[in-house]
Amino acid sequence: YCKTLRGSIWLFRICLPLACLVVFICMSCAGYLIFESDYSWLDALYMAVITITTVGFKEVGQNLGDAGRIWTIFTIVGGLTLVTILGSQIAAFVIEGQIRGVMRRQQLERKIANLDGHVIICGYGRMGHQIAQNITATGRDIVIVDKDPERIAMAAQAGMLYIQGDSQDDSILEGAGVMRATVLYAALSSDADNLFVTLSVKQDNP
Repeated sequence: YCKTLRGSIWLFRICLPLACLVVFICMSCAGYLIFESDYSWLDALYMAVITITTVGFKEVGQNLGDAGRIWTIFTIVGGLTLVTILGSQIAAFVIEGQIRGVMRRQQLERKIANLDGHVIICGYGRMGHQIAQNITATGRDIVIVDKDPERIAMAAQAGMLYIQGDSQDDSILEGAGVMRATVLYAALSSDADNLFVTLSVKQDNP
């Protein structure tokens, strides 16, 4: 619910200035049509866009009259203000998402670092998923290790602790707390990979 609420708030914070910018462009077009009687709708739209974006292209037709110049000043100030607000909201959305991702990752790593006597499941495919369900029913702590982002997303959705990476990488298993674990299930898709992980782990933690 909280995630949905945050998403709705951000959607509103981005869509509102975007809608205001669209309305402002329409107003700017209308102003040019009023103050420059020889302008067509396309001319007015062109002037509104190049003025708001400050690209510096040549204005339509001859030099603007006094009213047209005043309207251009208004368009520049208002347009830049709205573009700045919209840009800042988009930047804040991206940065906040990155910060939340880092904090979520750190929180996950702290939880795994505090585990002792837990179970590690290498591979969260059909077999790994079934094993995890059976062990969850016993109340034991589990850490899922898988390099597939989709499977990791499934594990996260199921409320599992997880490490994304190759189970054959010693540093990945260390991150999963292999030296403190009591059980490791090798449920990878390849028997050779399962054998490699099993032999490698038993050398470090019999």
